[in-house]
Amino acid sequence: MSDTSPPPDGEDRDYYRVLSDVMTDRKEREERAQSAVRRASRGNSSAPGIVAMVCGVLSVYFWTSPPDFLRPDPFPEVTVEQLEAGVRVSLYLQAQRVNRYVEENGQLPTSLEQTGPLIEDDIFYSRNPNGSYELSRSYGDGLRLTYTSDQDLTEFRGNALDVVNGRVTP
Repeated sequence: MSDTSPPPDGEDRDYYRVLSDVMTDRKEREERAQSAVRRASRGNSSAPGIVAMVCGVLSVYFWTSPPDFLRPDPFPEVTVEQLEAGVRVSLYLQAQRVNRYVEENGQLPTSLEQTGPLIEDDIFYSRNPNGSYELSRSYGDGLRLTYTSDQDLTEFRGNALDVVNGRVTP
């Protein structure tokens, strides 16, 4: 006979009363546990809202008045020498394209667009009657730099690439 089998006839009433009490107690415990879980989950439901609000406040603060460690250093002022070096590099690159066009086609292009995408939009190109060409570009306050195809291209460029890349100071 196992512990769960009903007792002999005379003790049935006591047995079922105890069994009913145990089952009622178990049901009450389960309900209390479920209620505690519901209360716990309701208590944490405001946490995501609080986190979102704190993140929003911090975002506004960092956007409007960022601390020093979040502010980038300002760019240094560009000198006239650095501007000239940049113009020299762009004229040098555009002259290389014109020279390549002459090698491939045996004549000067009628416009810089024939040499491919422009290095700079504001480079002025002119063909001379003697078969040479000029490239020029303005920079700074009224300064203009001109390359003539009679010049040595490498000498014209000089150390401009190093100046532009910051390897030397002008």
